[in-house]
Amino acid sequence: MLQRYIRVYSLAVWAFFAGCRHEPPPLSNDLKMSDPSAERQLIAGFHGLEQHAWRWTARRFAVVLIPPAGSTRFGATLRLQLFIPAPLIQRLGPMTLSADADEVSLDPETFTKSGKFSYVRHVPATAFRRAVLPVVFSFDKAVEPGQVDGRELSAVVTEVALEPENRN
Repeated sequence: MLQRYIRVYSLAVWAFFAGCRHEPPPLSNDLKMSDPSAERQLIAGFHGLEQHAWRWTARRFAVVLIPPAGSTRFGATLRLQLFIPAPLIQRLGPMTLSADADEVSLDPETFTKSGKFSYVRHVPATAFRRAVLPVVFSFDKAVEPGQVDGRELSAVVTEVALEPENRN
């Protein structure tokens, strides 16, 4: 269901910008949570901006990114900057993160301790078929909404980016 929603959103964004007579606001391939303009590319599963720098995510969260130059030929590198607090790991145990770039599944990664991490994966050129790339991230578990905090919580994210492949 989330994949379908993202596909429809991606096509709507593309159609909107294709029909604009004025210069459309630029979308980005680098979403820093500290940048308020990044919010329009956060599609699902992100909570409000905190301390002007980061956002909690739900178990599943999604973005759309603009492909960098050369991605239709060489692919690109997806980079997610995240932080997993110690109480989360203590409560849930190891957490596995996976991602789908459009409909291409990327290798998962398991986090066994708290700390700052970078989830970095190559996205093949075959994923770049549209003007925007939808990316859905999924943790295998999250803290359920409770009485103290009514949100589902999985990790803290500071940045999501698509970087060109270095082909020297």
